[in-house]
Amino acid sequence: MGYDERRENNPDNNRENTLLDAGLRGLARGIEGLRGLVSQIADPDAPPRPQPLGGPGRRPPRPAPAVPHNSAGAREPIVDIFDEGEVIRIVADMPGADPATLRLRNAGNRLAITATGPARRYERIVTLPAPVHCDDSAGVPTFNNGIMEALLPVERPAPAPPVALVEPAQPEETTDERSEPDGGTDGDAHE
Repeated sequence: MGYDERRENNPDNNRENTLLDAGLRGLARGIEGLRGLVSQIADPDAPPRPQPLGGPGRRPPRPAPAVPHNSAGAREPIVDIFDEGEVIRIVADMPGADPATLRLRNAGNRLAITATGPARRYERIVTLPAPVHCDDSAGVPTFNNGIMEALLPVERPAPAPPVALVEPAQPEETTDERSEPDGGTDGDAHE
């Protein structure tokens, strides 16, 4: 057994190596801190060096995504619009809204959707592909798990009455002596 093998197999030497490594790491941290302090003394206007937030791999928490609000402070729900021919399907995501407070109002092809809940208020104006009927007789919106769905009948303009095409009258043909092809002379008139 050589000198190196005896040294590695000795438990006292492993403990000494571990303590030495820990001591050197602590010394390195102390030197790094001293270096930052010296740079601050040398240039007091210099910004401080950034310090790690935690261990390796730790990142600061991300901010929560912003919820779109309108100028009145109400949330704008996510709305999907489907043109299905005779009806337009409106689907809006409004979690926490009370179905009893849901209001749909329209003007032409614009639809205002409003609803409130105990902690939230929703308002949004959307442009529809066609004007719709939006009164009490129209389809009643359903509300299930915070999802509002409404089928609104499309207002189609009344068809215009058919226009009869009249052909223009053609002038009647008249027989004129000057317009005859044989020179306008009658054989027995000038002899």
